[in-house]
Formats: sequence, structure tokens, C-alpha cells
Amino acid sequence: MAIFEIGIIKNGLLIFSRNFYPFDAEFKLGTKDQNLRSQMISSIIHFANNCLSTKVEYFLMRKYLIAIASQQVVARGQKNFVVAYIIGDMQLEVNIANETLKKALQIFVEMYRDQWAIVEDTSKYIAFDKILENILGDLHYRPLDRVRKLFVT
Repeated sequence: MAIFEIGIIKNGLLIFSRNFYPFDAEFKLGTKDQNLRSQMISSIIHFANNCLSTKVEYFLMRKYLIAIASQQVVARGQKNFVVAYIIGDMQLEVNIANETLKKALQIFVEMYRDQWAIVEDTSKYIAFDKILENILGDLHYRPLDRVRKLFVT
């Protein structure tokens, strides 16, 4: 089990992301790719909510599992649709990923609700990286890295 990426999207735009491991060559990571992933995830959620009247909690790809948590947030009189996602390998437990995402999303929204703007300065979210480490613990490590961590002090 490993987590490759975790991110937070506000109104279709990626405002926070953290990468833990590189993706396979066919799923290369880049700024454009990250923006496309966030737009794809937002589109799938909106399609499910609006057209199918259902909520998406996760979906499977050939090699990856993408878990999702979302909520509407009203800040400064504006509605914001906020999504947290995890991209993990196929061994990632959906229940664990969803609970982790809900907790991360709740803390993120509480921390930054009053600081959101129409045009985001994403550098203000860097402090969330340390909080995310505490939330995830060793969940994002691959099994071999967990074993290495036991022997390295």
C-alpha cells in the first residue's frame, strides 16, 4: 500500500498538493498533468452529483485508486466546492483513505476558510504540509519504506 499524491481542489483549481512517490512513466507528473488531474476529478464529481444524483467516494484505474472527499463551504458569502483526493496504489484501503481525507479536508477548511480569495496564492497553504504529515502518519509509505524506517533512527 502506498500513496503517490494527495491534493486539495477548490472550485476546480488545485490549491494544495503533496507528492510522496513518482508515478509510473505513463502517468508522468508535471504541472500540466496535475492541473488536468484536478480538473478531471472535479468533472467526475460534478457529473456524478448533478447527472446521476450520487456521490463519488473513489474510483479505480488500471494501476491506481483515487479516493475523494468533498464538501460545499461558504466563506465570505461565496459558495466554494472543495475536494480532497488521494491517488494510491491498488492495495490502498478505501475506508482508510476516505477517513483520512475527510479529516484532512475538515482541518484544511477550518484553517483556511477565512483566507480564501478569488485568485489564490497557493504558497499560503504550505503550513498544511506538516499537519498533513501528522494526519497521515506512516500511511503514505510503501511497505519496504516502513521496514527501513524501523531500522533507521
